[in-house]
Amino acid sequence: MNLRTPSFSSGSVSSAVLVSYIVILFLVFWENVLPDAPKDQQGLSLESAYNDLHHITERPHPYNSHANDYVRQYILERVYSIADEYPHVHVVDDLRSNGSWASSSYGVYFEGTNVLVKVDGTNPDFWDKSGVLFSAHYDSVSTAPGTTDDGMGVVTLLQLIEYFSKHRTERTAIFNINNGEEDWLNGAHAFLQHPWSQIPDSFLNLEGAASGGRPILFRATSSAVLRAFKSRNVPRPHANVLSADAFKRGAIRSGTDYEVYTDGANMQGLDLAFYKGRSKYHTKFDAIPYTDGQERSLWAMMEAARGAGASLLSESATHDPDNYVPAVYFDLFSVRLVLFPLNSLYIFNIIFLILGPILLIALLFIQAVIKAAQKGHSEEHYRLIWRWSKFWVAIIVTLAVQALLVLISVKANPYIVYSSPYIVLFCLTSVSFVTFTWIIAYDLPAAPHDDVVESSAENQKEIIILQSYFLSWILLLLSTIAIGKSEIGGLYLVTFWSLGLWLASSVRSLDTIFSVRHLPTAFVPIEHRSRSGSPSSYGPRIHHEEPTEQTPLVQGQDNGHGGYTENDSGSREHDESHKREDEKLIDWWSLQFIFTVPAPVILAAHIGNLLLDATCQTLADGNSKATVYASASLIGFLLVLPLAPFSFHIHRSIGSILLIFVVVFGIWSLVVFPFNPDAPLKIYFQQQVQLEGAVTTSPLSTQLSAVNAARVPVIRNITTSFYGVHEFLESDIIPTLPSAHGKNITCIPSTTKPGLIGCTWSGGVAFPDPGAASTPHNETTPVGPGANFFNAQFLRTSTTTARITIHGTNTKNCRLYFDKQPIIKYVVQGSSNGMQYPYRIHEPGLKELRLWSREYNKDFTVDIEWRDNYGLGEGIKGRVACEWAEFASASAGLPSEGEDPVNGGFRSAKIPMLEEVLAFLPTWVAVSKFTDGLVEAWEYFEV
Repeated sequence: MNLRTPSFSSGSVSSAVLVSYIVILFLVFWENVLPDAPKDQQGLSLESAYNDLHHITERPHPYNSHANDYVRQYILERVYSIADEYPHVHVVDDLRSNGSWASSSYGVYFEGTNVLVKVDGTNPDFWDKSGVLFSAHYDSVSTAPGTTDDGMGVVTLLQLIEYFSKHRTERTAIFNINNGEEDWLNGAHAFLQHPWSQIPDSFLNLEGAASGGRPILFRATSSAVLRAFKSRNVPRPHANVLSADAFKRGAIRSGTDYEVYTDGANMQGLDLAFYKGRSKYHTKFDAIPYTDGQERSLWAMMEAARGAGASLLSESATHDPDNYVPAVYFDLFSVRLVLFPLNSLYIFNIIFLILGPILLIALLFIQAVIKAAQKGHSEEHYRLIWRWSKFWVAIIVTLAVQALLVLISVKANPYIVYSSPYIVLFCLTSVSFVTFTWIIAYDLPAAPHDDVVESSAENQKEIIILQSYFLSWILLLLSTIAIGKSEIGGLYLVTFWSLGLWLASSVRSLDTIFSVRHLPTAFVPIEHRSRSGSPSSYGPRIHHEEPTEQTPLVQGQDNGHGGYTENDSGSREHDESHKREDEKLIDWWSLQFIFTVPAPVILAAHIGNLLLDATCQTLADGNSKATVYASASLIGFLLVLPLAPFSFHIHRSIGSILLIFVVVFGIWSLVVFPFNPDAPLKIYFQQQVQLEGAVTTSPLSTQLSAVNAARVPVIRNITTSFYGVHEFLESDIIPTLPSAHGKNITCIPSTTKPGLIGCTWSGGVAFPDPGAASTPHNETTPVGPGANFFNAQFLRTSTTTARITIHGTNTKNCRLYFDKQPIIKYVVQGSSNGMQYPYRIHEPGLKELRLWSREYNKDFTVDIEWRDNYGLGEGIKGRVACEWAEFASASAGLPSEGEDPVNGGFRSAKIPMLEEVLAFLPTWVAVSKFTDGLVEAWEYFEV
């Protein structure tokens, strides 16, 4: 039987490259297309969920807003209607859980308003332990209706409550539809104060960090819970350990309730979230009409949550402590989830680092001994040196060119990646392809009297494969060190690439060894070579004469004439010996191509797709432009690197065509405006009101609210601040606002949001109003109604303690900032005893305290303690403030709205400056909140 493969020629290699890359890239990008929901939704109802979504995300509803109460009431009605049908379903409207906890920089007191649901499992052994928690938050930020963050998560939980009520599992399911996630994960902390938090040992958290598309498995704690996300449970799994690595290393500057459940309750769990379309995140565009995928996006989350949730509730393997170990995981074309323990990758890498080179060196030594018998002489030294060095030259030159392109991009039009990330990736990849492959394909000319023609491309292919393996070995060593020291699992690409190169090198060496039976008995030079000129056959070598008019045009046709010989009469006839030899030929390049190209290109394409979608619009958050472009450049280089051994036979026309597109797109990217309504530039807004007369240091009064009602502070100053990228904020955005005209605007780098600048000026179109229950104005109040934002009283109770009472108007949120001395202890009257474990106050203390109540107009009474470092009885000073997060246009039409709070109505806060911003901002700009309060009223204190 004849065994033949395509020859190592320009046509074969170019075709393989084109077909492979077209198919791979098509499949990778096709997986972003969301399918329609099936007609048989197997117990879920997309129509019902989408209807719930419209009610929940009708308007912004942050924790500190009246709209939030309306959303909570709607959710309660929905879960009560389900519980009424099933005796094993229990609902708690949790208005009791409260507590205190601290981070490294601030402390919190919070009163929760979570909606909790418990669906009893069929096995009584799991009623009080080993249950599963399902979590999503129903609050939004003040500047967004919250369709993906986190309305879709909430309506998915409503569907799961109904689904698991009908389809009971062994384990108990706990649902925490929590309130206050946007304000530093407070709702999850409040859940840990409730007795039901002791039931689950694993969780599934649903989140949104963008504007739709496919949800991705952001993070997972261990191999055990990741089993719930295998493709048999989730039909279209989308996951990658790289996102978990990014959270672990602090590359992603945000948090989810996942952190509270893992750190605070030691649960194992999954974090499922949207991540595409970051420019719309926390803006008015996080609304149903602007969601990427809309119903299809919602169905993707529902389907994944049901599959993973059912597995967590039913499969004991997902609760196996032996598998509570870090894992490596990634999906392939959203068809299959690849999953294995990180420790397995670590062990394999160590073994492969040691045995791989040893085995390969042994094979190469045997190959060298055998090939020594075939060599008549060596190539000229200068050509040999070039062939062994050009791989490294190509890498250095390519990386240098990429660095230059990154520099040009960052300086010329850096934000084009914001709206056109894949054009940027295409250009960077194309330039890498041309630079890298053309340098490797170039060979120095032969000497004029070189009478031996080596199989240049074939020999150089083997050289490049060996050098690529050497490079991969170095990278594998570094990745193994990273795994051992930092548990970074996202470097799996290096392992697969190195293994493929080892196999490619071994195949070539084994072929040489097995072909020894065709060699003469004694090691003597062989006088002939095969027609193809490929040493894969190790056929006879051919000596060439000086070119003449009768020299064949095609190399390899002299003497043997390409499979023919000349008889005595000069006519040509088939050389049967050559024919028989050719029939045995196996050209190993195709198998080497399969080993070295598809796997790393597939993995790199998946990583690039995820990386671009997740990071291209983080420039508006202050992320480094160079980092984003360097990441895209690295992905482009990784897509090209596996082609190195085959560069000699990639037709140059491919690179020439790519260069034409690069020039066209490059010129376009330098002149086009980078933002549009589909990819708006995000800026951040806040107003601050400085008061005088809101703070007293008199002894505490039992009639604090009544006393304060009679004392109206004076507004001393109002400042408006915007935070954004320096290239556009000061020159293109602020001038569009009428109230900023003629103002003295100060712009300085932001310390709160690194990478952005903050521009501030005094005044505005009108002063903000805190809303309902405002006291009438008098002559000392220059702005009329609404000046009474808050009142506070301070009493020093010892040399290092004080009691502070704050009464805010129409707000649930106040703050204390300590400038002189950090506090080492605080207790809020009415709170649970002590600090929540493990969130205690650490050295050197806290400089900020955030207070949250579940009711409006509540008095916060706080006892604080600080250190007397020098024994001089030094006091404490700082600022006291209250926050407002709602504005009139976002509250218009809200049920129970009215001017008389006594009769059940309310009057929401008014922020005229924000209304002006929404009316006058360019269509390519979107506004988001800077911090919890859109307006913060404050005054200095000193005790």
